[in-house]
Amino acid sequence: MTDFVKDWIHAPTSNNGLALLVEQPSSLKLTIDSKENVDTSHPASLDIILNPKGLTGATGSTGNTGATGVTGSTGNTGATGATGSTGNTGATGVTGSTGNTGATGVTGSTGNTGATGAAGNIGNTGIPGATGNTGNTGATGATGNTGNTGVVGPTGPASVTVRSASARTLQVLVSCQASEKAISGSCFDTATTSSTGNGVFASVPLCGPLASDVCTDGATNATGWRCEFNDINDNSAPATNTAYVLCAE
Repeated sequence: MTDFVKDWIHAPTSNNGLALLVEQPSSLKLTIDSKENVDTSHPASLDIILNPKGLTGATGSTGNTGATGVTGSTGNTGATGATGSTGNTGATGVTGSTGNTGATGVTGSTGNTGATGAAGNIGNTGIPGATGNTGNTGATGATGNTGNTGVVGPTGPASVTVRSASARTLQVLVSCQASEKAISGSCFDTATTSSTGNGVFASVPLCGPLASDVCTDGATNATGWRCEFNDINDNSAPATNTAYVLCAE
């Protein structure tokens, strides 16, 4: 495993991971938990210790100063020489000791007020107080003015009468009386059954005495009904095609 990691560090593109393979033929059977198993598994880990350079050693101590040699005898004083030129200014002397602390200066003016700090957290809500007693019932207010009378609605029909007409024809008309208005209608064919497929194919209100007086959209003067049929029974049977209209006064 160590050699694999060394190769990966020196050549990162060679890091393709590891795989467990069984040479064939083999009857080996293994069950390996994944890291998602909450009972016996744990995440895979790999400890890698790199080989760093050693730390720098401590500096050795300074050796002792050698002994001072013997001072030689003083020679005779020579003649005084001519005065030499003025030498260069010597180095600045050592700074003298610090003088005593001066008197305290006048207190400066007060600085500007600092910015307001952030608001503290809102404290917990206190326990609700006891409910006060119910106040006395106020006096009854004055009675308001009576509103205006509403608009009178249209008068409803005094009565509804069923009118009908039967005939052995493909078209049957039925009309209300002169004082009535048609409010609905229907058609009926006694010869029609679920297997014949015949019967009524048109049912319309009329606004006049003729079959062509079909009411238009929005008409309020319907006076009858028109029915159109697909068949007529033979002459030996009673008339089977009937038109009905509901007439209101």
